[in-house]
Amino acid sequence: MKAFSFLMVFLSVALAQAFLAPATFQVPRAMDAFSTSSPVAPARKSLMVMRERKCELLGKRANRQCRSVSFSHIRNKKTQGVNLHEKRVWWAEGSKFVRLRLSTKGWRTVKKYGLNKAFAKFEVDLHQFQAQH
Repeated sequence: MKAFSFLMVFLSVALAQAFLAPATFQVPRAMDAFSTSSPVAPARKSLMVMRERKCELLGKRANRQCRSVSFSHIRNKKTQGVNLHEKRVWWAEGSKFVRLRLSTKGWRTVKKYGLNKAFAKFEVDLHQFQAQH
């Protein structure tokens, strides 16, 4: 019983010291990086742009309303993705290669009409796409 009471007194004194004198509390070295008192460098603006997973000509996106039905007729949600391909195409009027993300149907449309006619038909500006060297 004496050991238990001694332990309780020791813990209460240790807790009182920790709460009453917070200035003496030492931050571990591993936590220095997370302290708010150090100046934080401004974040640089990223040059990388995350492109959407859609056809840049037709605007096709993934079908998120699809369900798979098993033999026992249990229905599960699934996503039907678009058959996308990165294409590097020569644009004669712009005198440069452009990098496009096209679906298979979009690529067939470009092959059928040509690059300028296809993009004019769907009212998409070719100047917005990056030049590929």
